[in-house]
Amino acid sequence: MLTIDELHKQPEYWTDIIQNEIYRQVVDYMEEHDLNQNELANQLGVSKGYVSQILKGDCNFSIKKLVELFLMIDRKPIISAIPSHKLIAENYVIDAFNMTVNVTLNTELKHDFSIASNDHGNVAIWEDMNIAA
Repeated sequence: MLTIDELHKQPEYWTDIIQNEIYRQVVDYMEEHDLNQNELANQLGVSKGYVSQILKGDCNFSIKKLVELFLMIDRKPIISAIPSHKLIAENYVIDAFNMTVNVTLNTELKHDFSIASNDHGNVAIWEDMNIAA
């Protein structure tokens, strides 16, 4: 079994997180517009197979294709990266099947944090940007 630090060094771990986020964004869009896979493909002008690949996580997107997809589903793509030692959470588990995140915050940190959730129960925790590191 890998430690959290070892897991964080695995490219597959981060790829899976990104693929899960792409899936979540596409499914949210489909639910918002009451679309099935075929209707989404027609609306976006892509093949049904392409939509199927996205939803299965079988796509290895170029940055350009990922941006195009997000713009087609009315999402604004934003990328963020932080140094490993600045991870906000000491311990967290991502359940890809239920799309839940359990977070234990490091109580020794002296920074302000914001917590938000959307209508689908997704939760985000981030360090407020106005706090100096």
